[in-house]
Amino acid sequence: MAIGSYGDDAEAAAKIKEGFALPARWDPAMTTLGQALEESRRFWQDPEHGAMPRDYVEAFKRALAELVQAGLEKHSLQVGQTLPTFSLANQVGQAVRSEDFLASGPLVLSFYRGGWSPFCILALRGLQHVLPQIKKLGGSLVAITPELPDNSLSTVEKLGLSFDVLTDHGLGYARQLGIVWKIPEYALKWQEKYFGVYLEGYNGAGYRDELPVPATFIINRDGTVTWRFLEAAYWQRAEPSDVVEAVRGAG
Repeated sequence: MAIGSYGDDAEAAAKIKEGFALPARWDPAMTTLGQALEESRRFWQDPEHGAMPRDYVEAFKRALAELVQAGLEKHSLQVGQTLPTFSLANQVGQAVRSEDFLASGPLVLSFYRGGWSPFCILALRGLQHVLPQIKKLGGSLVAITPELPDNSLSTVEKLGLSFDVLTDHGLGYARQLGIVWKIPEYALKWQEKYFGVYLEGYNGAGYRDELPVPATFIINRDGTVTWRFLEAAYWQRAEPSDVVEAVRGAG
């Protein structure tokens, strides 16, 4: 079927605008991240009244099912394994090393797709909300995205994040962890043509069709993964309260 832009339909455009405003209205002190994510999922994916066309939703669900069948669970970084070291640029272009975080305590490492995703915005806001608790337990938090520093800096400033956001340019580090999703063309065309989201504009030229699987890892001071949340369905994320308890257990 031919795919048009949501901007061609005034009613669809208004609904999309409403959907992108949802994350800013969420109060992490009142409801869980899971509840906010589910509200957002229903808004976008409801078969009858969702902001995303049904064929769009089905295309991405098919693509994610293929990701699971390809062995995401088996081939990704496991609890008990050692985290590969990293040195990545943060939102202001400064090199940040995994060793520097682990020298002082447990590390929370959370991957997200980009600041263009309302689900990622919710997840980042949830992590920011529990950051004081993580620090109180002696832990630290860092997020990793394929977005270039200029784009991640915009997200940091927009959300008032007080933790580093690192750029995994070309997804080389995510590939080491086994959490890269190559988006099939039949799904990618929906993202590009309907939403106008072209990943090269965020992640750099030549990086059109890959994203990290949203994942959160807890690593102890020895560099061992003690806890993880990994889910192909990008509208599901680690619950911040669970992350805090996992940091407590890793200390």
